[in-house]
Amino acid sequence: MTASEMFEELGYKRNVEDNKITYLQKFGYETFEIMFDLSEKEINIDTDMEVKVEEDILQAIDKQAEELGWLDEKTCENLSEYNLCDRFECSNCGIVLAEYQEIKVDEDDDTGDECIYEYTPKYCPNCGRKIVD
Repeated sequence: MTASEMFEELGYKRNVEDNKITYLQKFGYETFEIMFDLSEKEINIDTDMEVKVEEDILQAIDKQAEELGWLDEKTCENLSEYNLCDRFECSNCGIVLAEYQEIKVDEDDDTGDECIYEYTPKYCPNCGRKIVD
């Protein structure tokens, strides 16, 4: 679902002009406006009501920012000379971890015994950045 569809489902009307995307909802005489300033890469919320941003609105705002390319995921790299499942040295926070293992029950074995598998992390467990090759 696109951001526009999410906002529409929540009762907002979309307007695009002057390098701005605006979503507006009226509650009687009161309004709630969310404006994405494309030139400044800013999100402004204007309302004459008590401000309370609920999860569904926050998800729509996040989706719109993602579609605009404003949310660059922060990344790090493995500085170790070894395979990522054997040793990880984070290029961002410097943490060093070794021998990632995943323990799970073997689905092909009826005994219920646990097996150990190599595990390759996708995110640094210390700083939370996505690990890229």
